[in-house]
Amino acid sequence: MQSSEPWPRLLAPLRSERRRHALMLCLIIVLAYVYCRNAVIVGDEVVHEAQIRRFLLGDFSIDSRLTTIPGYHMLVAALSWPFGAYSLATVRGISTLFGTALVLVYALLLRERHGAVSPQRLVQFAFFPIFLPYFYLAYTDVLSLLLVFGGLWLALRKQAIPAALVLGLSICVRQQNVIWLLAVPVLAYCRDSGFRWCRETLKEHVAGAGLYALALAGFIVFVLWNGGVAVGDRGAHQLSGLFVGNVFFMLLLYAIFLLPSVVANLPATLDYARHHGFVPLLLAGLLVVYLFGFQNSHPYNAIQPEYFLRNGLLTLLSSSLPVKLLFFIPIALATLDWLAMAQRRPELYVIAAFSVLALLPSWLIEQRYMMIPFALLLLYRDDDRPGVQALTGALYAIVAVVFVYGTATLRFFL
Repeated sequence: MQSSEPWPRLLAPLRSERRRHALMLCLIIVLAYVYCRNAVIVGDEVVHEAQIRRFLLGDFSIDSRLTTIPGYHMLVAALSWPFGAYSLATVRGISTLFGTALVLVYALLLRERHGAVSPQRLVQFAFFPIFLPYFYLAYTDVLSLLLVFGGLWLALRKQAIPAALVLGLSICVRQQNVIWLLAVPVLAYCRDSGFRWCRETLKEHVAGAGLYALALAGFIVFVLWNGGVAVGDRGAHQLSGLFVGNVFFMLLLYAIFLLPSVVANLPATLDYARHHGFVPLLLAGLLVVYLFGFQNSHPYNAIQPEYFLRNGLLTLLSSSLPVKLLFFIPIALATLDWLAMAQRRPELYVIAAFSVLALLPSWLIEQRYMMIPFALLLLYRDDDRPGVQALTGALYAIVAVVFVYGTATLRFFL
């Protein structure tokens, strides 16, 4: 177990020109907040800001529409309290600070994983199209990702007890993070063991697993006491089965957002398919599950498809059989691209497995549920060629800014 280090040494990886890149990104994020801080409330902000307002007024009852444990809302209310009267701009400012801290933690993870902080990777992460718009909104997802990444960073540095504490707190922000409570120690073990069976390494990790088990037990007690995973709005968030919608939607977004990389890696992907005889059977099985299992049936996914981009895309995807079959092509390419990369980065198998576990229970198809899987993918995948990296970063910056603008002006929302 490593001893704790003073903050100057923790920030040492960010010194130099790379730190300036990180700080410049954070400055851009904060400046964009100035534009977004007073925009009209959108989406689920209605529920979250109402809960925060309750806490600030001393009312600790839970809004019946709130599905999550109110850890985010308690923290934001506590941080808002010194500013006096409730203000949406203040709440959004606190969320923006969470986003800024997330970029810095990602930089520390890049240093831990790859030995250096790549400015291109940092740009891609900060401007990833389904991340940046939520930096400026009263949503739980950015804090959730920040806590999971903080726990991962601590675990990779063999700080098991602080890692388990941080990951346990993340469950109080989003209940689905119980999956990442389990995934993070597996990723840490795989890093230390070289993705091989190693009894000594396993003993070392098991010795520090007590607090992880305690956090898991606490979550089980909560579910039994609560009578389910969701706190409120249970009719729309029932744990009543397994649903593949989010898995296939994530693969589709993978093909869209990582298109430059997927195209550049196409020769290696086709080579992978040629040398693995199971690929035709895999794709056939995937097609069967996709055709029979992918259903756009949640009532929330039918709301205002002309405004909610996600709902519009889902409506198009399920409009006819030919269209659905056409969309399977990028889904299949994304699957093979991921598998081909996992040959070089076996941790991607772990990320894929836990991502599926995290997504299967959700009936509602929602891109926010994919933020942690995409964040881990961006962290663990190989570097693309410099030209592909630059193109991807530029596309992300443009698309993310357009998404932020559309959200702030009520033209559309993710």
